[in-house]
Amino acid sequence: MILQSFSYCRRHNKRMHPGRHFCAKFLMPFTHANNDMTADMLLEGAPLLCIKDSLIYQFGIFDWIKISNYHDTHYPVVFFSATFNITPIIGEVMKENFTTRHFHIKDMIGLYDIFI
Repeated sequence: MILQSFSYCRRHNKRMHPGRHFCAKFLMPFTHANNDMTADMLLEGAPLLCIKDSLIYQFGIFDWIKISNYHDTHYPVVFFSATFNITPIIGEVMKENFTTRHFHIKDMIGLYDIFI
């Protein structure tokens, strides 16, 4: 994937917010020739992982794929939610999932203020 500028992302979705979202061109080898199939793929919720200095970082969460009618777009555009705003919640959920047998998300309500 190739990350794109915020202005490029806004051309494809006017509701994009620079502190919460980013987008990339989806460059999987089969997508260019199979755009119909790409639109039906269920990748939502998948993590976007980056490797730097042999460490793995979660950079975003896969939200959706947009097949565009823009003449300059040769690949689908993938939209992500940035994880830096929700990193404390992710850490808390992971900690609870490993220390308790059952965990309900309703137990997290009120622990953090989320500004969306």
